[in-house]
Amino acid sequence: MLRRLASSIRVRLTASSIVVVGLVLSIAGIALVEAQHRTLYNDAAARVVTQAQSIGLALSYGTSITKAETLGSNLQFVDQNGKLIGASSLVQGQPKVSLVQPGLGSHRTVPIDPTYPDARDVAVIGAATVLSDQGAVTVYSFAHSSQLQQTQTATVRELIFILPSILIIIGLLTWLFTGLALRPVDQMRRRVDLIEEEEIHARVELPPGDDEIARLARTLNELLERIDAARLRQRSFVSDASHELRSPIASLLATVQVARAHPEAVDWAQICDVVTAEGNRLSRLVDDLLVLASGDEQGGRIKVDPIDLDELLLREVDRVRLLGEIAVDASGISAARIEGDQVMIEGAIRNVIDNACRYATHEIAISLSMDGDVAVLTVADDGPGLGAEDPDVLFERFARLDRSRQRRSGGAGLGLAIVQAAAKAHGGSARFLEVPQGACVELRLLAHRPSAL
Repeated sequence: MLRRLASSIRVRLTASSIVVVGLVLSIAGIALVEAQHRTLYNDAAARVVTQAQSIGLALSYGTSITKAETLGSNLQFVDQNGKLIGASSLVQGQPKVSLVQPGLGSHRTVPIDPTYPDARDVAVIGAATVLSDQGAVTVYSFAHSSQLQQTQTATVRELIFILPSILIIIGLLTWLFTGLALRPVDQMRRRVDLIEEEEIHARVELPPGDDEIARLARTLNELLERIDAARLRQRSFVSDASHELRSPIASLLATVQVARAHPEAVDWAQICDVVTAEGNRLSRLVDDLLVLASGDEQGGRIKVDPIDLDELLLREVDRVRLLGEIAVDASGISAARIEGDQVMIEGAIRNVIDNACRYATHEIAISLSMDGDVAVLTVADDGPGLGAEDPDVLFERFARLDRSRQRRSGGAGLGLAIVQAAAKAHGGSARFLEVPQGACVELRLLAHRPSAL
């Protein structure tokens, strides 16, 4: 419980505000006490000097020492020989408070005599020397430190009472306003926590305004949308993969069951051809699924090897020409080298060329060139083209043209998805170009991948 409270943003913000405000108020309180001390000292100094001057003025007009002793408190009278000749009732019998005597007719503060018994209790002394009927007399008026200390002590006591009260109020207000500010975040947390796997389409409520909380809510909704889209793609992928795998398996089982039921009427050569064809189809489908799954697992991280794209293309050209079904125009192939995963690039190139051969009528044309730091590969066919189909959709998994749904001409719809995955892994792209006749796929690959493994 304590660990949970310590990890709470609300608790940390409240504690931080109390600590910061406490430090600021403490520094301000110390500064206030120091300023008050200086003010009290200056006021006391001005007061004692004024009192010494006024009583000295009374002496100069003929007032006796005895009468002058009653005119103020904390007074001493010293003649021109330095002899103490009088003092007010509060300091009767005490030695001289100071040995310094200002010049005749002057007044000022003077140092405290260190031999004075209560020197520590004397804050400041004012002195004035005047000419009276008893000759030159110096009047000392002084203030006690305890008098100043009482005022400062009262101020400190008030601060000790006020400071905790202010901190408590600050803490409560911070706790309250932090709770109000974080309430939408807690509501979003509870809402996301209640979202089940089947309710991934649900979204958090957007708070009003465009502050950080509102932007967080929009970010959460965008994340939920991406998760929802990924879940739908995964379900669609599993469904399509299951369907594609079921067909060759069902064909194999049906062929074997018919052969077993009527062994005397079976053309075993034909059975072997069917089993081989369906087995090859099943093998290609599994290989494609493994390639896509491997690409998803790597998360865009690829191996780095130097690859001569022109050599890979020429090998593929020789392979297609050896089959003798489609003519190949390779005159547009020039030298190009990139860094990347050779197995992935070979698979992508083969899929692009096989896709073009599948729809070509007589010929395919292959070109390769460097555009700055990008290798550009195009494969065009003279087939019927894309028609009204959206070209970008064809790069999605299990996406096929309607005419390719025929078992003989169409694949599983994974070839171009593998091409797109390879292009993105190498910092490039794959797309269909607009051409007057047939279809043309452009594959762009970065020559160098700084972030590659």
